Amino acid sequence: MTKQYTWVYACILLLVGFTLYVLKINHTAGIDEIITFFKYTRSSSDILLYDAPNNHILHSFLVWLSTSLMGNSLLAIRLPAFTAGIISLALLYRLGTRWLNHYVGLIAMLLMLITISFVSYTLEGRGYTLTILFTILIIENIILGKDSTKSDLRAFFLSLGIILTMPSNVYLIVPIIGWYFIIGWHLKETIYFKKSIPYFLSLILGTAFYIVLVIWALPNGLNESFSVGHKNLKGFIYQTLRMLFVNPSLSIVLFGIFIWGVLTALQKYRQINFFLIAVIIGGAIVFSALQGIVTHKFFFPRNFLYLLPLVCLIGAVGIHRLALFHANLTAISIFAVFIIGLWGIHSTVLNPNVRYILKKIEEYALDNDILFVAPGYYEPVYYHIHVQKELDRDYFMPSSESDRFIIILDMEDTNSMIELHGLDPYISECGEESWGALTVATCNIVNQPYTRDESKCYSSIYPFWQKCFDEDGTLNE
Repeated sequence: MTKQYTWVYACILLLVGFTLYVLKINHTAGIDEIITFFKYTRSSSDILLYDAPNNHILHSFLVWLSTSLMGNSLLAIRLPAFTAGIISLALLYRLGTRWLNHYVGLIAMLLMLITISFVSYTLEGRGYTLTILFTILIIENIILGKDSTKSDLRAFFLSLGIILTMPSNVYLIVPIIGWYFIIGWHLKETIYFKKSIPYFLSLILGTAFYIVLVIWALPNGLNESFSVGHKNLKGFIYQTLRMLFVNPSLSIVLFGIFIWGVLTALQKYRQINFFLIAVIIGGAIVFSALQGIVTHKFFFPRNFLYLLPLVCLIGAVGIHRLALFHANLTAISIFAVFIIGLWGIHSTVLNPNVRYILKKIEEYALDNDILFVAPGYYEPVYYHIHVQKELDRDYFMPSSESDRFIIILDMEDTNSMIELHGLDPYISECGEESWGALTVATCNIVNQPYTRDESKCYSSIYPFWQKCFDEDGTLNE
């Protein structure tokens, strides 16, 4: 593979990835993306409702824009994340090429393309690929940007953009500020202190923005998900490693490639730009440790996906170094990794639980059943049935003949579900049965749990549905 043709291979690789991703983009709806869609993107005023960390504000704005133009299809909901993911692959190739060489850029692009966490969030309507996109642009601006006002403005808007996507991204911005101070102090050059100013300003402005939004949301109460996180250090480390390195059959290989890349960078590339990556990764570790000590909880590993392009770059450095010693063996190995990685993408089933629940509802539920799906699964099931209209029967709108109340259980038992959601006044004589591998509780109805008012809207005992829905299941705004 000659240097001048690596861009051709990059285009082919991007086209292959794009094709595989497009074939999966209409997979079953996920829990978080549909909660985000219903709660934060149905109107322009909802976008700034920050009562739960589910709202990736900049991404929610883009989803609102795409669904306003294209309707409420899964493609419209997922288009911003999908677009950000595909552009991120191209920009990672550009960063690796401009910073190091064409081969590193191409290999880094390949590694990110086959990482399952990247695949999952490219195909799901969440803000994580937008975070990856901003990370690549920020790193490129630091390493390759010229010393100019334009570069400083770019630094400000990119860092503000990534914070407005998710506030946890300050874990990226703070180490960058720290790196500028360390380098400026070490080299005795004030220019590095000045270069940190745009990041300082975006950090202050972004923090103030979220403080205002949280205060605004306080009168109506904050969602309990603010207090959710990993409580177990082992689980947190394990899940984070899975996020960054797992593709079926390749996790150990990818982790080994990363370690080899680290050793290569230490030996061959003793430059301050690699020190920047080390500070960012080290910052994530230090901040997580401090968070664990103070709160006894950790962020979810997906909050650290901004590290993925950096990990892929380091891994690409390791592979390229190996190729200098064993070119043919390395080429064969890369091809094998590519094929296995593509098979991993092809064989991955996204949101299998929701798909299975829908299948069993279609198979077992009666026309006039009222269904109460375990929280979390309720939203995507509702979306598929009422927004996508994928099933022939209308399950969620009650009729006067309703005589069964079906509770589809998840991790809770029947009594816990009844107590947790205040179902006692409405049902009695519940008995559990199996719908395949799915456990459900079938109960008699004592009082009608749904009411219908004069405006033809339904209100539910389930607390998520505070808004009204028309008879055809569409949101009445």
